[in-house]
This record gives sequence, structure tokens and C-alpha cells, in this order.
Amino acid sequence: MGKREEIAVLFPGTLREFIESCSLDFESMREIRLRAGRPVLLMYGNREYGFTEKGEPVELEPDNQKGLFTLTERQIRETAEIMGCLLYTSPSPRDKR
Repeated sequence: MGKREEIAVLFPGTLREFIESCSLDFESMREIRLRAGRPVLLMYGNREYGFTEKGEPVELEPDNQKGLFTLTERQIRETAEIMGCLLYTSPSPRDKR
């Protein structure tokens, strides 16, 4: 499984689809920032990207983040639940011995 697939499974629905089809190299991805009601931000190298409402990654301009894909509080909670389930069900290094 590649880095893109490892990251995509952490997110629900539309954001997962955007990540799976994104043209950016996820090996160089430093951070994905999620905030309810604010654009999803991708920290890639020394640049920030967001997704358009159609899922296309665009480099952000400092004063213009309009028309970018945002998450609701419910979607943030779903993401946290997915991450919590994956952490709980993943084998620990101790279990791999």
C-alpha cells in the first residue's frame, strides 16, 4: 500500500475520493489540516494547497481561500472515529513479535 492509500483510508466520503484522485505526490506531503467550516489544507513541501469543490488541488493564495472544499463538524467527528478505530484495531509492535 502506498502513502496515498495509507492516508486516504483515514478519511470519510468525499475527502477520501479527493485524496485518492489527487495529482500531488503524497510521499512529500507534510501535513493535512482539518478545521470545521474552514478549507482542508495540504502542506506540501513549502507550499499550501486546498481542494476545489470538484476535488482539484490548487495552490493557495494568501488572501483568497474562497470556493475551496470545507468539512463540517460532523465530517471531522467521522474522521476522528475512523482514525480511532484504525488505531484500536492496528496491531502494536509488541503484537508483531
